[in-house]
Amino acid sequence: MNAPHDPSESSSPMIDSAGRWSDSLLNFIRTRIELFLLELEEGKIHLAEMLIWLVCFAVFALMFIAVTTVAFLYFLPTGWRGAGLIGVLLGYGCVTLVCLLRLKRLAQLETPMFQASLEQLKKDQSCFSNRK
Repeated sequence: MNAPHDPSESSSPMIDSAGRWSDSLLNFIRTRIELFLLELEEGKIHLAEMLIWLVCFAVFALMFIAVTTVAFLYFLPTGWRGAGLIGVLLGYGCVTLVCLLRLKRLAQLETPMFQASLEQLKKDQSCFSNRK
């Protein structure tokens, strides 16, 4: 009579190796996707925080500028109000330029999105290309 077949005996080492390799590949892909999603989330949080602070800055700066300008021009003698207005405009122009330059520098200092993912992919690519 035929003895019952044990399923563990029927799997070959090649099938086991392929299974382990596919599990490793899936794990590799999963970790890369998790890294990508984590960096995407960090980028979204950073952008939202920057926008919130930018809006707060704009609202309060405009309120401060309006009240300060009106008060300054009100307390100037009548003959000096024209010169005072020109001085205020030049001052606001300089401050606007400084703010613009600072915002430009802040935008340049920001790390590019997905930098860690791209670096990891380059490392992975070099590992695979060296195995040939």
